[in-house]
Amino acid sequence: MESSRMKCSKCGSDNYIIQRERVRNKEKKGCLYFLVMNVLFGMIYWTYLLMKWMILFTVWLFILLPKRLIKKEPIKMPEFSVNTIAVCQDCGYSWKVR
Repeated sequence: MESSRMKCSKCGSDNYIIQRERVRNKEKKGCLYFLVMNVLFGMIYWTYLLMKWMILFTVWLFILLPKRLIKKEPIKMPEFSVNTIAVCQDCGYSWKVR
């Protein structure tokens, strides 16, 4: 009767290490983003960007920056998820552990 220990599915060895792995969650972009980027291509796109950033920078400089300095809002860190993986010490194969 076999033991209930895990074994490497590649080489069959039970010499492995279990590790924790941090993986950054990717932000998904919708189809509207790609549609807008294609429509605003060329001179119209660059003119739009220049005007938008000039207006946003002016608003940020005179309205949002003083509010942020007064409120001292915390800066959001990117979200991470943690996976548990096992790495075989004989062949180097890795797999997820539940």
